[in-house]
Amino acid sequence: MTDPLIGQAASGARLERFEGSPLAITGRGKRTAVFCFSTWALGRGQLPLWQELSALVAPDAEVVGVAAEVEGERWLRGYLRQAKVKFPVLLDRRNVVGGDYGFKAGPNVLMFDDAGALVYRRLYDASLRKVECRAEIEGFLLRGQKPAVRPVDPAFAPRPGSQEAFAEAVELYLAGDLKGCRIPWRRSIDLDREHWISQEQLWVLDAPERFHPYIDVPWQNERLAAEGRPVCACEVEA
Repeated sequence: MTDPLIGQAASGARLERFEGSPLAITGRGKRTAVFCFSTWALGRGQLPLWQELSALVAPDAEVVGVAAEVEGERWLRGYLRQAKVKFPVLLDRRNVVGGDYGFKAGPNVLMFDDAGALVYRRLYDASLRKVECRAEIEGFLLRGQKPAVRPVDPAFAPRPGSQEAFAEAVELYLAGDLKGCRIPWRRSIDLDREHWISQEQLWVLDAPERFHPYIDVPWQNERLAAEGRPVCACEVEA
């Protein structure tokens, strides 16, 4: 199994920022590591580690965060402040990056060379707490060493129609239709039972206290088990 996206030019999609005009994930003539996460998932615990790493990179490299946050800064700003994050973090309300790079959960890391071509894609288990993962990321950012191409399971990508349903739900949510948005979010899950960005958004909508300030994994597993779905094995922040 190989990765057919390696070598392709970065997506030109421009994402929101808290302040300033929208920004693309790469294209500034630098080696770039993109950390893709969500505040409702355990990968948020890596933010302090990414901040530490970003402080070490030379001017010819950069770290960029992409947060799949339908609610924008509601939860995100607090976690960034807590981790003292100074690198740019972009808001991806509609999981545009996930659609482009084949994921519907996280945490994920994408790395691009200074010409904007993808050189690395690690999905679902990307963590600076893993020695070999950190070595690959640091080698590229700090020393310009291209990591070996990793195989990527095509099943990680959103199934047909699930992304469209997710985006429809986001538009309804942003318009204030908190009842109507549930219908396309549920349809997204029906189309793809592992579209965790849709599933988690519904859970956060109903029970934000199960995700902030702490993520209640056993609570999630109870709901998954009740539906006959595989439970999450995560018990610590990854």
